[in-house]
Amino acid sequence: MAGIRMEIFRMGAYLSFPIGCMLYFGGPGYYNDYVAPLLKDRYSRPPGHISPATNMDDVKKQVEYFKEKRAAALRRIEADDSQQREQ
Repeated sequence: MAGIRMEIFRMGAYLSFPIGCMLYFGGPGYYNDYVAPLLKDRYSRPPGHISPATNMDDVKKQVEYFKEKRAAALRRIEADDSQQREQ
């Protein structure tokens, strides 16, 4: 079994490693340099993003938009089906 000096060294190593990692990776400099750009890229909105409605007029506009979009998709599918049947 190791002596008291070895135990003190091991205890210091066991404590200093996680505390050192916490100080390095938890600092604001590391966050601003590495984490913030990744979060910005990951959670940025694409150009065609539709934001959630905040009042009833916006809700009605969005419902109409989605109905028109669905109807256009159905018309396109039906047109493709009719072209395939003709061939």
